[in-house]
Formats: sequence, structure tokens, C-alpha cells
Amino acid sequence: MHAIRGLALVVAAGAAVVSLTACASAGAAPATGGAPSHTPVAVRPTGAGHAPAKKIIGPTGFGRLRLGMSEAEAKATGEITGWVLDGGAPACGHFEGKNANGFFRPGIGIVYLDPHEGSAARTPEGIDGRSTGAQVKAAYPSLHVGVNSSSANVPGHAGNRYGFTGITQAGPDGPAKRIVLFSDKDTCHN
Repeated sequence: MHAIRGLALVVAAGAAVVSLTACASAGAAPATGGAPSHTPVAVRPTGAGHAPAKKIIGPTGFGRLRLGMSEAEAKATGEITGWVLDGGAPACGHFEGKNANGFFRPGIGIVYLDPHEGSAARTPEGIDGRSTGAQVKAAYPSLHVGVNSSSANVPGHAGNRYGFTGITQAGPDGPAKRIVLFSDKDTCHN
């Protein structure tokens, strides 16, 4: 959708340049300061100045995928493009989706959702990848800043947590960068 909107913007801008160039090269405004031979038209490309719509991550899922969904439920959404049981102990698997990737545990379901880069994900509390450490801490007082990332409890949803990859002990001010959603039943990633 964003690619189509972007293409429309480029086409509209290109048409405006061609139109204005044609007027100028046809001598529409003589060098002597005479009146132009055409009526100027304002060009406003569709979608100009609008940021991409942000998709909500949390409190229980992202898009049509939800924490705890079984393989059958997740595949029924039409969002899953690959589902692989990795084996090992504890038994975990990973999936690839149209809008997010993640991990699952047999008998438990999806335990981790990682929206694709560029998805413009934000939490219901308004936290997105550009949010600072202070903004994340204000929204989530339970924020625990770790060595490689940070995490916070999802308000009103015991057992669900947000992860912020850009807020670390070495860089506690952020920005949040990437936001993930996971269950406390997740034993599939560190």
C-alpha cells in the first residue's frame, strides 16, 4: 500500500515538473515581464506529508496474530508463510509471517511476535521505535533495562511483556528501535 502511494506521489510530482517545464519552454511568461498565457494550477500529490499508519503491537498480539495461538489458528489467519519446529530442549519452533515473525512452543502456541522492520508498530500507550528511554519508562514503570535489550510488563495483561532492542544498559536513553511482544512462557529466545 505504501509502495503504491509512494509511486503515485512520484508520478504526480513528475507530471507537475513536466507540466511546468512545458509552460516555461513554450514561452508562457515572456522575459519582459508580460502576463503568462496560462492559468497556474496548484498540484497537491495524494498522500503528501502523511506518515505511514502505525500498527498496534499488544497487548495480546500484532495484526491478526495473537500470543497463545496454535499452529492451526495462526495459519487460518492467512498471515503465516512458514512454520518450522526446531526441536531441541525445550522444544521450540519459529514462524515467518507476512507482517511479523516469531517463535512458538508446541502445546502452548505463539510465544513471541516480532513485527517486520518498517511496520511502524506502536503500543496502545503510544510507544514506537523512536521513543526515548524516558518515554518508555514513563509508559511502563516496570521497565527493566538489560545488557542487550529491555523489557516491561504489558499493562493489564499479566504474563505478557514488551521488549525494546534499542534501550540497553549501554544506551538507556534509546530510542526503543524495535518493539517485540512476548509471553512469559517464551523459552525460545534469550
